[in-house]
Amino acid sequence: MKVAILTDTHCGAGNDNHALNEFFLKFYEDIFFPYIKEHNIKTVLHLGDTFDRRKYINFNTLHQWQNRVFAPLNSWCDRVDILIGNHDTYFKNTNSVNSVDELLKIYEKFNVFSEPTQVELDKLKVAYVPWICEDNYDRTMELLDKSSAQVCMGHLELIGFEMYAGHINADKGHRAELFDKFYMTLSGHFHQKSSRGSIY
Repeated sequence: MKVAILTDTHCGAGNDNHALNEFFLKFYEDIFFPYIKEHNIKTVLHLGDTFDRRKYINFNTLHQWQNRVFAPLNSWCDRVDILIGNHDTYFKNTNSVNSVDELLKIYEKFNVFSEPTQVELDKLKVAYVPWICEDNYDRTMELLDKSSAQVCMGHLELIGFEMYAGHINADKGHRAELFDKFYMTLSGHFHQKSSRGSIY
């Protein structure tokens, strides 16, 4: 099974700056879609922050992304799993009201994960961990403790990782040791590529 992973696409970033939006969409049209079609990749995972703003959406931006990203993904893929990130949530203490559920549930191939969940991709067990907040904290800790998954994928705020170039997340979030049991942990949220131990 082949899987393509996206994260932090931030639809509407830069206050819906047209040039920035076109730059983002050019990536999908010129690089991402040709690649997954060439390699016959039918499963796409999104690790959070599909949208940029927590409270509202620009309808012209949404129209462009519906037609040039989301609808083509739904048409090509067998499965698109999307985890909720902090930019996708309306409230800060719960993921229950989120932009992905409200805007993308029209696509039958899309599966939205606002709660910690263990899934299987082919025969690989994966722990999905969306944005950890007050409302889902206990359920998330229970999943991390009891999960038999080999891999964890999430939208995680982790202490000691580089958020942007030169900016270390020094004291906000969770200890990386929470994820030691997993062979590999992949996280969105960080806009600077980095790795430490088994966390990427």
